[in-house]
Amino acid sequence: MVFNAAMPADQTQAACLLKLLPELERTVCVEQQPADQVFVQLCRAHREWGARDRRLFGDVLFGWFRWRGWLAELLPAQPAAALALVGWLDGIEHPALRILAAQANLELKPIALEHLADKFRALEDILKVPKTIEQLVPDWVPAALVAPLGISLTQHLAAMQRRPPVWLRVAPGSVPAVLNFFGPRGAAHDRVAGAIAVTPPANLPGLRAATGVAAIVQDLASQCVGPLCAPRPGECWWDVCAGAGGKTLHLAALMNNTGSILATDVRTAALHELERRAAEAGTTIIRTQRVDTAPTDTKFDGILVDAPCSGLGTWNRNPDMRWRTPGTDIAARAATQRELLARVAPHVRPGGTLVYAVCTITSAETLDVLTDFLRTHPEFQPEACTHPLTGATCADGIVWVWPWDGPCDGMFIARLRRIG
Repeated sequence: MVFNAAMPADQTQAACLLKLLPELERTVCVEQQPADQVFVQLCRAHREWGARDRRLFGDVLFGWFRWRGWLAELLPAQPAAALALVGWLDGIEHPALRILAAQANLELKPIALEHLADKFRALEDILKVPKTIEQLVPDWVPAALVAPLGISLTQHLAAMQRRPPVWLRVAPGSVPAVLNFFGPRGAAHDRVAGAIAVTPPANLPGLRAATGVAAIVQDLASQCVGPLCAPRPGECWWDVCAGAGGKTLHLAALMNNTGSILATDVRTAALHELERRAAEAGTTIIRTQRVDTAPTDTKFDGILVDAPCSGLGTWNRNPDMRWRTPGTDIAARAATQRELLARVAPHVRPGGTLVYAVCTITSAETLDVLTDFLRTHPEFQPEACTHPLTGATCADGIVWVWPWDGPCDGMFIARLRRIG
């Protein structure tokens, strides 16, 4: 997969895509490796790829997993057709894709189809094979989804097919400088202070060099969690599944770097990354600890359980996950979520806050888990809160962030108060 200097760049890129597609299909869908990790390894192995090559390959190959449900029948016999159709469906204009379309004898006219139903009808006309919207996800998904009133399955799945922007979190006072740097590619959210959507690529090193602003990549849905925790300066909080600390750092910022936050995770590498990010941000109130059990005899003003989940709410951003997530995984995740909530509940002080958040929109991992927890823990009650994106009052303490909001990840957040 080495570039051939004797070939025009477009032809070389087309040839690389033809070799890359079956490799990613095997490593992701058969060996069950995350596509982003596989692609990073490929980029490291091919230093000859320039920035434009990496961008093209990433856009097309991640697009493959987005549209794989409609196009998988074209592999292994017709990879050129599969790649050309991915670009066509995603609206990617590139000479390398036109070369592949010509190889496949496809005459693809540019389409400006916003509606998913229009796209599948256009694809049916090309392939002469019936298609359904449901083919874009595994069979178990439609029955597992929570659908808000008035939203059809087609609308739900259409949101999964749209690539969201990169969301940044910056200090509210830095927003004008960031918007000036990104120009028309940047837009500030009108309700979430410091949230900025950027059309990729988001050049964060360039942003910092030009403006001095250290932006944090954090999806809009994730940025809703901190305000719903509503930590106050001087309080003591526990972020149970902190990972690399995006939400932990947000809590610290909301606390004005006063008080204390215990950040725990079972992954040592993730906690090391959190420590690095906290030091870079000048945050001093975070203490990390690798644990899979609760601290002994400790009471907290607030606990955030950002629990491991199926990640179905992130499938618009990580389309390969849909082909790596079996339906049986949902029940197992829900069991873990119930266990986590039960384990941390005694460590919320009377009058304290417990926030449960998952970046998924299956009923089993959201409403079912919350209902069971409240039934077995009567000392906790839902607490009314304000939806960060709309300003609406959520009397039941539940905030849904849907993939079409923003657009962004899908997320479920519940705010509870310990009353006894």
